[in-house]
Amino acid sequence: MSAGRRKKLYALLKAAFQLDDLTVAQLIDQSAEVARNAVDLYRFTRTLGRLSTTRAATRLSEMMWEIVYADGKPNEFEANIIWRAADLLGVSSRQRVALRQLVLADNVPWRGCRRLQARADLQL
Repeated sequence: MSAGRRKKLYALLKAAFQLDDLTVAQLIDQSAEVARNAVDLYRFTRTLGRLSTTRAATRLSEMMWEIVYADGKPNEFEANIIWRAADLLGVSSRQRVALRQLVLADNVPWRGCRRLQARADLQL
């Protein structure tokens, strides 16, 4: 993971779950180890799906886009992984595309007000 993506992941986890610095660092390290040995997404998304609401699943999908856009444009493989994970979490195709566009809009200062309206439309 690039330094930019790791920094974004760190900030998102800390803010979203109100974790201290040590806990976030440990979580990222442990997650990286588990991910190295993973063979599919289903195991992860099944657990997340049981523990989260539709709103939380949508926010998780948005966070994935935020991480891959932290240091540039995602490649086709990364976009496909997010599509699959979002689908397994129950996020609709329309929502997934809208979330991607929202994250892109965040990177263009003059489009920020459109993000607020789009977030309201998606009920985030």
